[in-house]
Amino acid sequence: MTEQPYICHLFPSIKYPSASTSPVIPDAITPTARFSAKASLNQLGILLLELCFGRAIEEQTHIREEFLFNGQPHNQTDILTAREWISDVEFEAGPEFRNAIKCCFDFDVKPNWNDTKFTQSIHASVVQPLKQILDDSGWGDRS
Repeated sequence: MTEQPYICHLFPSIKYPSASTSPVIPDAITPTARFSAKASLNQLGILLLELCFGRAIEEQTHIREEFLFNGQPHNQTDILTAREWISDVEFEAGPEFRNAIKCCFDFDVKPNWNDTKFTQSIHASVVQPLKQILDDSGWGDRS
């Protein structure tokens, strides 16, 4: 699955209102916006785990089996599996990478793309560390 990752991506803009006729209220935290932010970051965390280990989360049967219901996955199976899988990241890719992934699941403020504190915290705890890891590794060089 790492060849064709899928990440939910609904990033509402506070600068450019949507085409809908309803007004955009930047400070409003709608359940949909909160769910979208949380789901998008959870999916990013799962993708980073899959890239780190080169294996799909569905292949983590030794972890995943604990989070099945009657032997079948449910809507929280991947998230619970990912939270458990994070403990292996530090050995594989270091503490900075582990912390960036962990921040995709644990938020300091309520997840909402319209909230500046939230987007700044994600930038500081996920985006910047990942960029630094790429820069330090040389993977980001385009020469």
